[in-house]
Amino acid sequence: MPDSTATNAASYTTRWDTIRSDPGDIEVDRLAYPAATPKAAPAGQDGNRTRPADLVELKKAIARRELTFPKAIEQVAREALARPEIIALDSLSTIAQRCGVGTSTVSRLPRYFGFASFTEMRKFFQNAVVTGRG
Repeated sequence: MPDSTATNAASYTTRWDTIRSDPGDIEVDRLAYPAATPKAAPAGQDGNRTRPADLVELKKAIARRELTFPKAIEQVAREALARPEIIALDSLSTIAQRCGVGTSTVSRLPRYFGFASFTEMRKFFQNAVVTGRG
């Protein structure tokens, strides 16, 4: 019988890019994402992922590889973490244009971050921008 750990490990690939915001922020050395269509539910749907307390906690979760993203979602996640003001202030379609993805991709991001809706995620990012905690 095949080792299930090996199967799970083989189903993911990684990107060795880095997200950098301010010098004091958490650096994410790599984001993991499923190699193909994800078989597991996004983080916010499986009941195991709770909403992060702040942007720093969200970045730490990504750094620890607790969150995984398909390629298109990763593009939006990178932009959101590098420039939180775009999520806080821009429309869904503007964000999609900036990231080179469709609006449906942007609307799926909140589930991967642990939010119930785009509106809930937007309020989270607005708070991060206002408080300077991000």
